[in-house]
Amino acid sequence: MAPRTFPRYGSAVVTPSAPSTATPPAPEATFARTFVWPALWVFLLPVVGLGFTTFHLEKWAYELREEIRAEQAKAPTIPPEQLEQQLGAIDLGAVAWERCGPLGFNEEPQGLWSGFCSQMLQFTWVQRIGAALLGLATLVFLGLLATIAWADRSPRHQHRAFHLGWTLLRGFSLPHLAGQGLILLFLSFWGTALTMNMYVPKLILMAGILGFLAAAAAVRALWARHHHVPTEHGVVLDPSRAPAFFARMRELADRAGTAPPKNVVLGIDDNFFVTEVPLLVAAQLPTPQRPVVETQRLEGRTLYASLSLLRAMDRAEADAVLVHELGHFAQGDTLRSQQMNPLLRRFEAYLSTLAQTFTFGIGSCMVAFYALFERIMKRRSREAELTADRLAAKLIGPSPVAEALLKVGAYMRYRAQTESRILESMTTQELRLAQRVVEGFSRFVAEPSGRSELLSSLLHGGTPHPFDSHPPLEERLRNLGIEAPSSDALTRLAQRPAETACDDILEAEVIEQGLWTSYEERFQANHDFLIALRLAPKTPEEIAQVERHFPPVEYPSKVGVVRLDWRGLQLPGGVEVPYADIATAQTKDLFVGGKALVLELRSGPRQELKLRDFLGKGDQLLGDFARFYQRHEISQQPAPAPVPEPGAPAPPPEEPTPPPSVGGMTAP
Repeated sequence: MAPRTFPRYGSAVVTPSAPSTATPPAPEATFARTFVWPALWVFLLPVVGLGFTTFHLEKWAYELREEIRAEQAKAPTIPPEQLEQQLGAIDLGAVAWERCGPLGFNEEPQGLWSGFCSQMLQFTWVQRIGAALLGLATLVFLGLLATIAWADRSPRHQHRAFHLGWTLLRGFSLPHLAGQGLILLFLSFWGTALTMNMYVPKLILMAGILGFLAAAAAVRALWARHHHVPTEHGVVLDPSRAPAFFARMRELADRAGTAPPKNVVLGIDDNFFVTEVPLLVAAQLPTPQRPVVETQRLEGRTLYASLSLLRAMDRAEADAVLVHELGHFAQGDTLRSQQMNPLLRRFEAYLSTLAQTFTFGIGSCMVAFYALFERIMKRRSREAELTADRLAAKLIGPSPVAEALLKVGAYMRYRAQTESRILESMTTQELRLAQRVVEGFSRFVAEPSGRSELLSSLLHGGTPHPFDSHPPLEERLRNLGIEAPSSDALTRLAQRPAETACDDILEAEVIEQGLWTSYEERFQANHDFLIALRLAPKTPEEIAQVERHFPPVEYPSKVGVVRLDWRGLQLPGGVEVPYADIATAQTKDLFVGGKALVLELRSGPRQELKLRDFLGKGDQLLGDFARFYQRHEISQQPAPAPVPEPGAPAPPPEEPTPPPSVGGMTAP
């Protein structure tokens, strides 16, 4: 399942990766290239504006000095020493500021060229704006580094540090965008005037529009809100249906020095987690046939427990997991996440609004700030996981904690492999996911090669990535003082315990089966869509499957109807444009406003569709075209060879056969 986008803490998230012989780039270098360098674009336009104006002001001052020297050489009126002293003090910007006034309301000074005030004041204002923006940007960058250092040294104040840093960026964005917009407008006029002796009205108009849109986006982003409550697939457990389970939870919470969770959600995900963020719980997952499902909103402390994993653990291992989760409550991890969550949601809404237009580097600054902050949060999250592991080892014992971590990691990896292989297949099949995972996993760990592969993937994840929220399993075992197990020791992972915590939950099996049924319905719908996405249909049945997910659509326009289907476009006048005939497809801005979809064809003339002609549905047509065209591109890629499920018995040897024909497939 996809990772969630809300703050929570889990006990056994293991993110193993297969060992690689390649040397990856250093995380610091990748981080700088991805986040830090783009943020420095915020300095570019002020530097260009400052350099451009300073150069020309100095150039004109030099020309004026040379003119005065030539006049004095012909008819001296000032002693040479005094002349050079006065010439050295010439500053055209200061002269314009003093003689003409900052806004140019005073009379033109005598002895200088016509239009002196207007020209010099423009250059002087842009010079000062560029210098001010550079100084302001430097101060803001230093302030952001201070807030990040504060958050790093004081985890309990992370939300205050983040709020302060974001406030600095918001306060910086408006004057920065306004100033850079003015500099861009100035350069669009004077840049061509002084270098090519010409003006480009369209360039000036585009610069003005760009600056206005950037400033408008910053203002609009101030009021952007993102109201999102995460949804989890599961069933809220009624205490009356599991009195022994809740009693054990209260006992463990008392030993851990914290209050028990207010809510317990049972699910079939491959993890456990806790949160204090509001949560919606749905017993059924939405499908194309059932797009809306009933949810129950939970507030306060919530524990999510996986029935599938609880069934694989003995009671000591389950206690170790529960104490680990309660440790996150005791340490205040979930409380800090609850404080951060509203800020992060608002920040995401702010950033998504800015991302809709060019913002002179402000958007990149926001992204870099968030990325730096996220590194700190993830590192603190990894430390919190190790602390919770130690608490569980202290109260329950290191061995049950280590066994639980191994079981969760092994189950997570095997289930992901199994689901991935099903999704990669091009044929529908009976899922039986729960049974497949349990039975296939037993076969998988029974084979020496399977155990070796599993152990390698679990333990040799290497150095954690700065954005990982959990430490590698090897580090967690070392934190417990447990040596890494041998591959032969993994055979015990497939052994089902005689007694589990599920025995304390009435109708646990019924609840689990209902959740699996809903999950498989959603999984089957996704698989059917992926087949339609990758399929190059030939038979009527295959065409019907593709059109079930990609039905034809029609868009009336001022010049006729445009029809899109999985084959291509049908344009007004009966022009057929198969997707295979499209060499390039791109949008372009029209001079009179709006956009056009431009199709360069391999055979035939170029086709251009003006979006404004489609009666307000031009953007919708563009989205549908992208969807159909992407499907075509994917369907032309070679189909992956079928891969057997891990743990499946090897097929019997076959007699040699001739090579398959083009497009044929053979069994692995």
